[in-house]
Amino acid sequence: MRASVTRNAILPGTRTRQSVERRFDVARAMTGLEKNHVSAQTTSAVPDARFVSLQHTGTEFTWAADGECRIEWVDGRGSDFMGEPLAGLKWSQVTAVHPDDCETIERQWRDAVSSGTAYESEHRLRGRNGEFRWFAARAFPLRNRSGEIIRWFGSSADIHEIKLAEQAFRETELRIDAALGLVRSPRRTRSTSNWPPLGRPRHSAHPGESLLR
Repeated sequence: MRASVTRNAILPGTRTRQSVERRFDVARAMTGLEKNHVSAQTTSAVPDARFVSLQHTGTEFTWAADGECRIEWVDGRGSDFMGEPLAGLKWSQVTAVHPDDCETIERQWRDAVSSGTAYESEHRLRGRNGEFRWFAARAFPLRNRSGEIIRWFGSSADIHEIKLAEQAFRETELRIDAALGLVRSPRRTRSTSNWPPLGRPRHSAHPGESLLR
């Protein structure tokens, strides 16, 4: 029987994905605020004060893109974190995005546009200090009266610690399963001398370090 191990047991004090999910209500709420009075001729590239007032604290930021998925604006926290101009670029073209994630972001945008549903992505962004952190992004489409998508309201939330904790959890599960396998099969002769101590991952000194490569 597999040992009973839960994510909460190894993630004490860590932000959960449920708490991150609530951050995306910002973009969803702004889309709803605009629906009743937007038209193809009246779309502004200036962040609405109501949108700004809905922002949360922490390393989260809000943004908007036009109907072609080009960034119109990013709030102050996002600009401060990345330290580069973003207006007019697609997210896959932003140099702060990890090179390995650009193709995935482009595909996710294509899927969102073709289906007309929310854009969802998890990718790495480079901060001013040169370090990459994982972010979850979601954007909701705004349509004109003809049903055409004319803008996307988005929000990006830092999930770096969640990613590290999830990898640590998976590595712990693998070590527990391996240990239980030896208990069930005491005659196994496989050497365990190269196994990492239970307190640290096999390949890195910091859980999840490989996520940044």
